[in-house]
Amino acid sequence: MRKKGVFICIEGLDGCGKTTQAKLLVKKLQNVGHRAMYTAEPSKGKIGKFIKKYCLHGGKRISTVVEALLFAADRYEHVTTEIIPALNEEKIVVSDRYVYSSLAYQGAAGINLDWIETINQHAIEPDLALFIDVEPKTVVQRLKPQKVGYGKLGNSAQST
Repeated sequence: MRKKGVFICIEGLDGCGKTTQAKLLVKKLQNVGHRAMYTAEPSKGKIGKFIKKYCLHGGKRISTVVEALLFAADRYEHVTTEIIPALNEEKIVVSDRYVYSSLAYQGAAGINLDWIETINQHAIEPDLALFIDVEPKTVVQRLKPQKVGYGKLGNSAQST
């Protein structure tokens, strides 16, 4: 079945600006009259929410194999329930992360790339994949926790 819309994914390190650029692209496309939508992985589905809660923001890291399987399952749900239906409605779908993130992250952790591709064989090929390349030192700086000062917030909290 030939999809009718356009599928774009944006990849890159955490903190490189993927989310910002993906949302700006969707807004620009909408402003010029295109039916565009933003989506992201992990998705907003049940498996994606599980990944966010227990894998990305949890304490102890789970097995890399389990992590790869969870992302593949989330991606299957994401593709079948969100991406393909939007493409069939002739929308431009811009995804903040996609299968390339699994290849990069789980591959870097030692998982066989062929196996990652096999468990993600349901992933449709994007029409365009973009990689935002940012110097690692820039990413590290962007991801540093922000120091909370005692400025106006501290003063107003004390005065209430």
